[in-house]
Amino acid sequence: MAAPTTPWSWSQVASSPPPCPTPVPGSGTCLSSLPALPEGRQGAAAGLLSSGVLYCGGAGGDTRATADCWLLAPGAPAWREVAPLLQAAAYAGSAVLEDRFYVAGGWTDQRPNALDTLQVFADTIWRFGPKLLTARYGGCAVAHPGGYLLLLGGWGGAGGLAPQDMQRSAEVVDQRGPGGG
Repeated sequence: MAAPTTPWSWSQVASSPPPCPTPVPGSGTCLSSLPALPEGRQGAAAGLLSSGVLYCGGAGGDTRATADCWLLAPGAPAWREVAPLLQAAAYAGSAVLEDRFYVAGGWTDQRPNALDTLQVFADTIWRFGPKLLTARYGGCAVAHPGGYLLLLGGWGGAGGLAPQDMQRSAEVVDQRGPGGG
């Protein structure tokens, strides 16, 4: 049985939460659901912006990557379609930094070929960031409070999931300019 849907807003997150519709016994945890996603996806990227939850890319049942993006605004009853990624991507690293959503790498087709793209969503518009040093999919992206991104691990090349294709690389994306300022 699905958890009941609860109206939500950023003010509830910032102050006191609404009454708990589904408490988890003995854990102090409360579960509730958001409106259903428009489509089921695997390997999608998601981030929390001031405008809402952004959900992009991923692969559908045919395992091909998509560029579709949806936003769930605070208090909205449903997701709404927003500008798509510039490059379809599944299994990309993603992070939010200073209210910008970053999608790093990923792959686009049934035989995974790692991407070296950085896509940046800000003010309802996508743009490409700098080309990554290492093409990767299935890696992690971490926002550093100092104003830059860390991209870690994943898979690379055109091979797939062979051990020799695992990335040991880690890189920093700092768009603040030379010297970090």
